[in-house]
Parts: sequence; structure tokens; C-alpha cells
Amino acid sequence: MSIKLIEWTEKFSVGFEDIDKQHKKLIELINKMFEKFLSNQAEEIVKEILDELIEYTQYHFDLEEKYFYLYKYPKAEEHTKIHQNFVAKVLEVKKDLLKNKDDVKYEIYNFLKEWLSDHILGADMEYSKFFKANKLEEKIKENEHNKTKNKANIVMRINKTIQSVETVTELIESGRILSLAGDEKILSQLPKGKWIAGTTPYFMTKDKGGVFTQDKIYVDDLTDFVEEFKIESYSEDNFNEITDNLYENGYTIFIIPAFSEIHEYYALNNWKIKNLYKNPFVGWIAGFDLAAENATAKVFNGLLGGTYTDKAVAIHIKLPENKNAGLNIVNIFEQNKESDEIKFLNTGFSAEDCLINDEKVNFAEYITSKNIDTKLPLVSNYSGIKINVSIKEVDIENKIVHFYAPVFETRTYKFAKPIENYTKDFKIKVPKLYTETEFSCNCILNYLYGELENNKVSIGGPITFGEIAFSLLNQTLVYMTINKI
Repeated sequence: MSIKLIEWTEKFSVGFEDIDKQHKKLIELINKMFEKFLSNQAEEIVKEILDELIEYTQYHFDLEEKYFYLYKYPKAEEHTKIHQNFVAKVLEVKKDLLKNKDDVKYEIYNFLKEWLSDHILGADMEYSKFFKANKLEEKIKENEHNKTKNKANIVMRINKTIQSVETVTELIESGRILSLAGDEKILSQLPKGKWIAGTTPYFMTKDKGGVFTQDKIYVDDLTDFVEEFKIESYSEDNFNEITDNLYENGYTIFIIPAFSEIHEYYALNNWKIKNLYKNPFVGWIAGFDLAAENATAKVFNGLLGGTYTDKAVAIHIKLPENKNAGLNIVNIFEQNKESDEIKFLNTGFSAEDCLINDEKVNFAEYITSKNIDTKLPLVSNYSGIKINVSIKEVDIENKIVHFYAPVFETRTYKFAKPIENYTKDFKIKVPKLYTETEFSCNCILNYLYGELENNKVSIGGPITFGEIAFSLLNQTLVYMTINKI
């Protein structure tokens, strides 16, 4: 028998189906978290549900606030501040939970119960009365009913999906600002416009899971939150000038052709560029069909109509003052504490000799003699963040190991802890998002090793030969959201 902290009754109904539905979901999440807590479930599970509650609450507040400003609710600003204070309080409580403060564990449930009850019966009923007094119920219902007929919402349905060249052409010709991914042959059919792209035939979609296709294009539509934008191309000759194009409040999507000079240059030198990290800097390494012979990765500057194998493309976005971008990384790997410590003698995408527990050995011979599973990446701590370096090839004949990202001589590495079920672990660690991602990408090695083809995870995006979240990453999922300040 489930234990409920708060019961939904009709007294909580504000008279609008979509808002009532979300209030019921909030109650469900609070009850779920409370039940797990009382049954002595692991604290990690309770905190995971709390994260889900925070995300869904923000998603719910966004809907209410949309109606406030759409229908000129006179207490919109006051009510919005109540929302902001609630989120701030819950985040504060979350910090206390992470510090394992016992006194906060019961306090949070009483706070959530009382706040939700008082808020719905108080502030929410006030806007309900206003909407009903001004006969806005039908307008709100009509607004929801006609979503699919509205052009902007048609674009919303197209966003984060794979589409035909004809559909993407229509988006470009209508002036949408896009980040695209697809096979070279289909991307080359697109007209000039406000878009950038990279090549890959591998994708993650929400409805079908992992997909291989050379006939469709993955669409990230960036338009809705863009105040200004710039599309630029970069080689190693002008990459140092990139910060001149960054906006004070915004983000950058950066696409690099795999195994090009700019690929190596960026990976080795991005940390040297002053102010590159002041706003989220995300992107991916374009690739190709792994079964094709002599295939080459390419990127596209849609504004100029340029196609490059030796340059990167970037779209720099300026956001409205009330928005900012948030960057997140999903990494299922952690260092194996029992693994040897590895230090490399040189920085680069390959290694011959290295130091294993301070003893000089050949790295290829070490991997072979230890029978190490090369599906497991090397993991190092970069300023508190776990960063993976994946093994591309162990060339025992030439006694050299090649990587998908560089190793640095200043870092200490260990092989990752073995994973019993790659697919299961990956899907567990991918969060449930209630805010639409603005951009996301996933590693080709996750796709292959995790057997993600026709296997669903909650976040879509192009499958890449490397992920960019400020620096170059491997075997991670990177996603970015646009958040209200």
C-alpha cells in the first residue's frame, strides 16, 4: 500500500485541465519521494526524485507564467517572484540533503506539502478567478487545442527529430536558425540560410531510439531564444580570434570535422583561449559511416554555402536578458580505484611509452599483457570533472596506442571501473528532462558499445566522433538547456 503525503482532491482544481494535470504530477512526485524515504530507500534515489521534482516544477511554472503574460494577469510579476523563491528554497534544501543534514529530511516533506497546498489554494486560485471573471477559460482551451495548427508549434514538433530534405529546406527558407546533422549527400542539397551542420548518419531520436539513416537530417531549431547570431568558420589560423565573436550572454555550438588539423588543434589548445569558457561552449565532432571506405567528415556553413574538411563551423547565439544557457554532461564512467596510475610522457592523440605507477613501460604492451577491455576509457579528474579519453586503436606491431581525444602529460589517468551492463547503466544515468534541450549529442562509442540502435534514451541528438563541452570529450552525452533567470 502506497503512503501518500498529500492527496489530490477537487478543491485543488484551478479549472484548467493542463494546469490541473501538472499539479497532479507534482503531488505524485512529492508522494513518490516521501514513500522512498520512509521505506529507507537509498538517499541517491530520494535525491534523484528531488532533481526530477525541481525540473518538473520549473517546467510547470513556465506554463503558468506563459498564461500570465499572454492574458495580462495583473499579479503576474508578484506570482512569478513566488515561483522564483520556491525554486531557490528547494535548491537550498537540496544542498542540505547533499550534506546529509538529518534535521532537513523531515522538514522538506512538510515544506513541500504545505507550500503546494497553500500555493494552489491561495495564489493559484487568484489567477483562476481572474481568468474565469474575464472569460479566458475558452481562450486557454482553444490555445491548447489549436497548438498543432499553429506554425510555431509545427516547428516545435519538427524540432529534435530527423526530417526529409524537403522539410528542412522549408525551415531554412522560412528563416529558421538551425543546427543540423546528416549525411554529406543530403546536406549538400540544402539552400543557403541561417544554419550550420556536420556529417553523421547516426542519430538518437526520442521515438525510435538509435537510428542509422543517410536519407534524413537531424534538426535542432534554435530560433525561439535568439536575439542575435553569428555564423563563422575557423581554422587553426584564426581560432584564437573566436572570443571576439562571443556574446556577453549566450552560447556557442561548434562543429569540427573528425581527424582534421583543426580537430587536433582545438583539442590541444582550447584551454589556452582567454574567455572561451565564459558562456556554454558546446558541439561535436562530425563523422561518417563506419562501414564506408575512404569516407571523410565534413562541416557546412549554410550562410556562405561553404563545405569544409579542414575548418570548423560555429554559430554564436545571443540570448535575451531573462534567459541563460546551462550545460550538462552525462558520464557513466568513474575511475577504477584498483587500476594502476598512468602518466603520459607527451601530450597528444597517441602514446608509446608511459609511466605505470611511475615505472616506464610501453602502453600498447601494457594493455595487451593486462588484457584490458578497451571499451573502457581512461578517466582523469579535470578540475573536479571526470573526463574520458577513449581508445581508438592498440597497434601492437608498432607499439603505439591511438586515442579519440588527447591525453595530457600533466594529468594522471586510470582505466574506468568495469560496467556490468553498459546499456542499462547508460539509460539509468540519462536524466528525465521536462525542459526541452536546446542542443544535445551522444558519442558513437556509447551507440556501439551500449547497443543503442533501436534502443531509446530520453535525450536525442546526433551521434558523434567526439563531444564538446568546453573541451573535447569521449563516451559522454552532452546537453544544453535554456533556462529562465
